[in-house]
Amino acid sequence: MAARPRTAPAGDLGTRRFRDGRRPVPLDQAGRLCGRRRRHGRAPGWASVIIGIDPDPANAGRISQWARDYWAELHPASAGGGYVNFLMNEGQDRVKAAYRGNYDRLAQIKHRYDPDNAFHINQNIQPASGLRS
Repeated sequence: MAARPRTAPAGDLGTRRFRDGRRPVPLDQAGRLCGRRRRHGRAPGWASVIIGIDPDPANAGRISQWARDYWAELHPASAGGGYVNFLMNEGQDRVKAAYRGNYDRLAQIKHRYDPDNAFHINQNIQPASGLRS
């Protein structure tokens, strides 16, 4: 991977280690672990967030593109998925990727308890359509 020139006045890659000491939870029952690939029954334990900052709102598009390009270069070397609380306005495909195989189950739950999608801010799971409540 070639070094990229920094186009954001302030850019960073923050990395966080997840160590909670609890026993591993099966992926189909997990809420918070579903974005990280499991190896040997355990999640990898690391998550990264790309941050681009500029005080001038006129640069928002350039900063966002810088962060997307940075992610695109790093993602092939990652475990895949993503930590849902690090997502911004990246679209439903990224939300689905973060929840992986749990997304459909969570969409059914959302349909049961929030069929009108009143709670739709941040990384929204859209209610499954065509289901009986």
